[in-house]
Amino acid sequence: MLRLSQGTADAILTDLKARFINCTAHVYSTSQPTKGSDAETGVLLARITLDSSAFIAGQPGNGLNFDVIDYDDITGIITLHKDLTENWSGIGLANGTPGYVRIYDNSLTTGEDITAIRIDGTAALQGGEFALSSATVKEGVPITMDSCDIKLPLYKR
Repeated sequence: MLRLSQGTADAILTDLKARFINCTAHVYSTSQPTKGSDAETGVLLARITLDSSAFIAGQPGNGLNFDVIDYDDITGIITLHKDLTENWSGIGLANGTPGYVRIYDNSLTTGEDITAIRIDGTAALQGGEFALSSATVKEGVPITMDSCDIKLPLYKR
């Protein structure tokens, strides 16, 4: 079984945290694509930014950030959490049921791209990687991402 030292685990998540400084998240209908490098599927339901503000790719303003790295000694899981001081929110762009969220780095590279830095995960009220404030998105209605936990089963003390 592969086991990383605490220093290695810290380095991986610290690098991941740095790569997603001032990122954005998009909420899509349908199931997530097979690979994170695949093109987006489904309908874009909402763009999540800092305080629902306008996001411009390549600019530092209104992007989202990660903050805390947690270690679970029992499961061996390390988790990177959203910055709890930030309000991750957006306004519904279309009506629908969230299926997945794609987090893009600040460059916001969309479409099929094997070099793009992004993470996909399940959107849900509970039980998904990304917890939304509602099980449905409605056009023109605010929605928040209350938690965003990126878990990596890489660490065992």
